[in-house]
Amino acid sequence: MASGAKHAAGAQLKAGDGGGPEAFTAIAEISKLGLSGKKLDAIEVTNLASADYFREFVGGLLDGGEVSASINYLPNSAGHAALNADMDARTLRNFELHFPQLATPKKMSFAALVTSLSFDADMEKQITAELTFKLSGKPTWADI
Repeated sequence: MASGAKHAAGAQLKAGDGGGPEAFTAIAEISKLGLSGKKLDAIEVTNLASADYFREFVGGLLDGGEVSASINYLPNSAGHAALNADMDARTLRNFELHFPQLATPKKMSFAALVTSLSFDADMEKQITAELTFKLSGKPTWADI
């Protein structure tokens, strides 16, 4: 049976402008995207009557996770400068992660803070940057 896997080319991370209606612009020169995935806190509720001495848990808060991006850093890019400014200002911004290469194109919409920004300037390579976006609230998935 043939694989249904899709190539990552075409995936985009777009930043919102905060307007109404909000316009989204693709962040330039992304070479890699990652999504840590959501997590559920497990709250221990073990008590003296817990059966067979086993710990018991209930679900607590959900965490939307993080999005990571590797980019070819462009010092003169307004979009790249805006991400740095967002981190300095602690700006919560709306983003969209687009997967247009799927049979039914999808997007994930989320609000996030830029929580990490690092650079690498190797004499034999291009200048790159690594970014981490911490999701705030519930991400949503929809068809594009």
